[in-house]
Amino acid sequence: MAVENFVGGAEMRYTSRGLRRRRDTDKWKVILSHKDPVTGKAVTTYHTIEADSRPYNPTKLGKEFSAFCKMNGFDCTFHDLRHTFATMMIGQGTDIRTVADWL
Repeated sequence: MAVENFVGGAEMRYTSRGLRRRRDTDKWKVILSHKDPVTGKAVTTYHTIEADSRPYNPTKLGKEFSAFCKMNGFDCTFHDLRHTFATMMIGQGTDIRTVADWL
């Protein structure tokens, strides 16, 4: 009979063959808390992770985004989203230095 514990996002299982560690592959987000540079309040960001619990590769994310855009007829790159964000923030009156800090 196995006894299960969860430590640091991983399942620790004691079996007849010894201690086994297995990451929880059902989780697709790692939540990291940090402070917003403008308000100083805690902000939660989500980083997707692969099914085997490795951090998601940014290059792969860009390639998948490009494939999605191409498949749906969008002429857009992942980097264009950064420019769009900055343009929208400045358009809403956000200080350029603040926008630069966010980027």
